[in-house]
Amino acid sequence: MIKLYPPFLYQDGTNDFDEVWENLCQQILKLELKTDNVIKRKPPESGVDLYFPDNKTAYQCKSTIFGTGNGHNLTIIIDSFKQALKIKDSLGWEKYVLCINYDLTGQQEENLKKAIPEIGVLSNSYWTDKVRKYFNMVKDYFRIVLALKNDRISHTISNTFTPKYSEKLINYLDQQKHKIYVWCNSNKSLYDIYISPEFTVEDLLNILINAWPYPLPEPNEIGQYKVGLSYSIVYNDMRQPFNKKLKEIEIKENDIITFWTKITYADNEGKKRSGNYIEMMTINKTTSIMSPEEAIEKYEKEIEESFKKIDEILENENNN
Repeated sequence: MIKLYPPFLYQDGTNDFDEVWENLCQQILKLELKTDNVIKRKPPESGVDLYFPDNKTAYQCKSTIFGTGNGHNLTIIIDSFKQALKIKDSLGWEKYVLCINYDLTGQQEENLKKAIPEIGVLSNSYWTDKVRKYFNMVKDYFRIVLALKNDRISHTISNTFTPKYSEKLINYLDQQKHKIYVWCNSNKSLYDIYISPEFTVEDLLNILINAWPYPLPEPNEIGQYKVGLSYSIVYNDMRQPFNKKLKEIEIKENDIITFWTKITYADNEGKKRSGNYIEMMTINKTTSIMSPEEAIEKYEKEIEESFKKIDEILENENNN
């Protein structure tokens, strides 16, 4: 499964998806053209993100975060082309190619060609084909997707909720279910899971917390702090209320939700805090007292190790 948009497509070291897309395009073009001479231009790019001097081709890289033409912006593309025309003689380009992570509709393609008749277009179908061709060389750009299988979910429901409520949830799954993708902000992998639109946000949250084949760490006493995790479901960039049904917040087939984890801790005075307060606290590090940064860093390592074990187990399950 190849999806050319976040969180499926990513790159360590940057949260700027435009940069990730440019880097992937550059890598694939180098492989396809059998050269290292595809140059990524530094700002100001003047409408040319990548340039291949051997055949005098300028590339403009544009992307949408959902991988669909809904975010297609012809005005921005035209503006970039006009900027590129200003450096045509000095750079020496003769061909101009648009690199996009979505496929154009017929009308979008017609409007683009009318505005810029000479433009070439490499769209989603082209890049998907090339990713398959060179996957071993570009696989680090893609998150692993691991399934939380139906029998695991049914078992989790039976062991998490009361018998009567468990039966109701399993009946919901039998009557109607669809697949969604779950990304956890504490881990690189993605997970797919079948859910019922009749589940509440709280149901889904409890299922996820308990469905991992290896448990996430419990609250721990680390130094003078009690460190733990809080959990929520984020969808459409909003934390969702627990009592809402998934159909009420309009989660649909193949949608992506975030299993959001946040480290919390109580200090030695019993005051509850969260990771957001770390930078506001100053503690003399020359003393033997553990700082909140050190306590949280230790707990983060426990979370990281837990997810490694989770992924190993799920990968084995998925391969069997």
